Amino acid sequence: QWSKPFGSTTGSFLNDEVAMASWSLSVENSKKYIGHVELVCDDASKQTLVDKFGIQFDKVHNILDEALQDIDSSFWVMGKFYAYLIQKEPFIHIDSDFIFFDNMPDELLKSPFVFSNRETITPLYEAGMRILKGCPVKPSYYDPKLCVNDICCVGVIGINDLQSMSEWVNSIFHLITCPENKQFWELASNRDKHAVCWLLEQYMVANFVKSKQITPMFLEDSFRASQHLLGGSKRDPNVTDSLIKRHQFENFVLQSSRKPTSH
Repeated sequence: QWSKPFGSTTGSFLNDEVAMASWSLSVENSKKYIGHVELVCDDASKQTLVDKFGIQFDKVHNILDEALQDIDSSFWVMGKFYAYLIQKEPFIHIDSDFIFFDNMPDELLKSPFVFSNRETITPLYEAGMRILKGCPVKPSYYDPKLCVNDICCVGVIGINDLQSMSEWVNSIFHLITCPENKQFWELASNRDKHAVCWLLEQYMVANFVKSKQITPMFLEDSFRASQHLLGGSKRDPNVTDSLIKRHQFENFVLQSSRKPTSH
């Protein structure tokens, strides 16, 4: 969780109560159905999520302030990319607005790449493509016409093929930081950099796996026991009220299970 790009440790959630409910449900259910859960964060996010909200991660890596100190914070997606890059064994990255309600099938857990769902070309991606068109150095696999309705949503991303993952993520860091692109990014507005992140995060990986002839899997094809709070739903009172009630119930059950039985 890299808070610097957003000026907030709770992102686009309606308020702290909603953010805590979503984070807590996401983490506790991931522990229950996936296993060991770690947080990669900066100091501000650690203070909110761990010290204030009391969310119990199995391990906390408070490293993003130093690791990304030279990265323009308009590229808000780079915190997630860095979290991918430091993994040394197969992993699942889960966004704080994604909640599991059952175990993932083995075939998904064994896939080289697994994503939450497919997306199609939208004006959001087209805007990123227009911006990136003038960039001097782009990844060799990037093709703005390669993917149409098979863009990979990374609300959840599971990776077993660490070598390919490293190649993909390093190509994004090179795109952002290489000397040949320095002037281009300096002249780009913060709004343009922000817009291109959607392309970097989801379209690029779809390009990459297709160019490498890797066949990814998607949760939407065979696994529906989850909820992803997309976009404006994180600020919709009808959705957030239900989320808070679910969190209160799950927390009650969790606390009750930890109480010693009296005789």
